[in-house]
Amino acid sequence: LINQWWPNYSSELSTARNWLSQRTDYFYKHLADYHQVGTPTNMTVNTALSAEDLQGVSISFNDVQLSKGIFNGKFFAGREITLKGTPVDGKQVTGWKVTCVATGSTTYNDIEGDTYSFTMPSCNRLIVNAIIGEHTGISEMAHTASIRTLRNGDMLTISGTTAGTEILIYDLQGILVTKSRASEGETTVKLPRHGIFILKIGDQKLKIS
Repeated sequence: LINQWWPNYSSELSTARNWLSQRTDYFYKHLADYHQVGTPTNMTVNTALSAEDLQGVSISFNDVQLSKGIFNGKFFAGREITLKGTPVDGKQVTGWKVTCVATGSTTYNDIEGDTYSFTMPSCNRLIVNAIIGEHTGISEMAHTASIRTLRNGDMLTISGTTAGTEILIYDLQGILVTKSRASEGETTVKLPRHGIFILKIGDQKLKIS
């Protein structure tokens, strides 16, 4: 629709689009001011992951399931957030990669487990991406006193096992990285690299860090 009395239709259209583009920021600001909930901060969840990556898990944000497992918006500094990944079809969330971008600095953190609870930081942008692996049940770890481990660099010594018992070691993405059988007494296993692993012997699981 063109109003003949407008001096420049293209200019008016550009002004209207600019006005609309600013409404979301004003909306967040009014919410923050009215409810006194802190500064609205840019935040994304799983925007670096593909639809195929997210197909086998369900992601919730403060107990609200995210559509397609993705969030791209803002949240208020100082407020509590819980992100949780639930296995759906053969996949599981084994951790979270967190990037906090502030003026003059950027910090990176890796968080273990399918749940990440934190207080929204005051920064320019918070980027969170789930680490997704095969569903192996390693999220249900239970510490046990019967199995003892000693790590020295990339060598892991395991004792308290029965000879012939299968020893499985996974990374935090649920990928099997080494497989062996327990020896009589102590068993020494070479780890493929530095990092955190999950040791699975029978029904028992231990974190190796």
